[in-house]
Amino acid sequence: MTEVIKGLRYANGVAFDPISRTLYVSEHLNRRIMALQLDASNRVMASSVFVDFSKHPATRAFTYPLAGPDGIALWSGFLAVAEYGEGRVHLFDRTGKHLNTLTVAMTFVDTVVWDSVGNFYAAGAFSNTQPPYEGQVVRFSPTEWRLNY
Repeated sequence: MTEVIKGLRYANGVAFDPISRTLYVSEHLNRRIMALQLDASNRVMASSVFVDFSKHPATRAFTYPLAGPDGIALWSGFLAVAEYGEGRVHLFDRTGKHLNTLTVAMTFVDTVVWDSVGNFYAAGAFSNTQPPYEGQVVRFSPTEWRLNY
């Protein structure tokens, strides 16, 4: 095991882009996503804030005090980011441009994944305080997630 980066406030979701050798990491409690540029030996050459949720109109406002980016998934240049505590999934392109925000029924959405044809799935719980912590998994087709851009 090798430490890649430290000092993050609640590091959470990770996704790796092999084309750009960029490791995306959600820093949940700072409400941002970091982009770590890796060299051929997987050492961090540079790091930057890829998306700062406090600066995007679609992500700036939140009601749950511990809301923040959680699970991350990358597919064909699109980054899907679950926003835990707000029941939203945000889509960004490789440059960090916000493309769309999709609302899900699970307030505590924490996981996203793409399939090979561009559907993406999101999973989470309706409550994080009431057992049995019921939740669900939902799917968005490319037609559904591409509506607003």
